[in-house]
Amino acid sequence: MGALYKVIIFLPVVLAPATMAPVFRSVFAPAGQFNEALRFFGLGFLQRSWLAQPGTALGVIIAIGIWQSTGVSFILYFAAMGQIDGEIIEAARLDGAGGHSYVPQHHLAKRPGDDSRALRADRHSVA
Repeated sequence: MGALYKVIIFLPVVLAPATMAPVFRSVFAPAGQFNEALRFFGLGFLQRSWLAQPGTALGVIIAIGIWQSTGVSFILYFAAMGQIDGEIIEAARLDGAGGHSYVPQHHLAKRPGDDSRALRADRHSVA
C-alpha cells in the first residue's frame, strides 16, 4: 500500500502538464469524478462546475499545482529519511517517541555534520 502512495504523489512529476490537463478537466467536470465523490459522501449540495466558475477555478488550479510540485519534495525527503542510522531511530523510540513524533525532534535535529549536537553536548556538560 505504501508503494501506491508513492506513485500517486510522484505521478504528476513524471507526467507532462499537457497530458494531465484533460484528466483534470474530466475529473472536475460537472458530471466528473470529484462531483460523484461529493455525491457519494452525501455532500451533493457542494457539486458545481469547478473549472467554469471564477470563484472555484483558481482554487482548483492552485490545488493541482501544489499536487504537481509535491512529488519532488516527497522523494527528496523520503530519500533523506532512508539515510538515517537505525541507532538514532531506536534511541528516539526508547526516549518515548512514536509514530511521527520522532521525526522533527530527533531526525532533523541530528543530521550528519550538524554542529548543534556539539553545542548541545557542550551546554549540558558544563558544570
